[in-house]
Amino acid sequence: MRLYDTHVHTIFSADASSTVEEVVEKSQREGFGVIITDHYEMGTGKKDEFRFDPKEYFEKLNPWRGKGLQIGVELDLILEAKEEINSFIKEQDFDYILGAIHTVDMAEIFSESYFAGLTKTEAYTKYLIYILECLKAFPLINSLAHYDFISRYSPYKEGKLLYRDFPDYFDEIFRLLAKGEKALELNIKGLSIGHLKRYEEILRRFRELGGKYVTIGCDAHRLQGIGVNLRSGYELVTHCSLQPVIYIKQEPQIIKY
Repeated sequence: MRLYDTHVHTIFSADASSTVEEVVEKSQREGFGVIITDHYEMGTGKKDEFRFDPKEYFEKLNPWRGKGLQIGVELDLILEAKEEINSFIKEQDFDYILGAIHTVDMAEIFSESYFAGLTKTEAYTKYLIYILECLKAFPLINSLAHYDFISRYSPYKEGKLLYRDFPDYFDEIFRLLAKGEKALELNIKGLSIGHLKRYEEILRRFRELGGKYVTIGCDAHRLQGIGVNLRSGYELVTHCSLQPVIYIKQEPQIIKY
């Protein structure tokens, strides 16, 4: 089976610029598959800003489905909208549900207001606790997206979210994922091959606590970012004795590498 970039955005996401046709053409030309995972959020009060029309989405993507393309969604996990979100997952025919945390207690973690008055330890602890609560509240997701998303927008001098600083929270997250046979995403957005190595500690610990599956995605919002360093991501995952997977009809399919 070909390698897949399992985290790809198109113009169905408000912050992305690639058309579906452009994504298909590039992936086919370069010989890898894709899972389209456009943003979908509810419960934030922002009407339709990051919410596509599911009917239009499936009609657009279905002609390529199963031909090197699967249909997914990057679904914002918001506890205040638990029932609505879980119902949405059950109602739609996605291949892949990528659960993402962009909001904690209705505060966007990419905004300065989330961090206001908080130390790094306080801000990151609050974030990790919210991830734990969401993993319990949303059992139908297939993979946890970019566990260190908060560090992309961190105002702190040393902003990386490292295992050694929060081992107990990381361990609980990994145990929950492993128990539910969920995947952990290796998000390689904007990373050089050298930077990928910093995730080895995280992946090995996930494996030690029973984790099996990892999805690998570039999280590209522009065409040039799709598929970048994909092979290096697969090499790292298999080096850590984990299984890279894609999802078809929400069932894991192991990518032999």
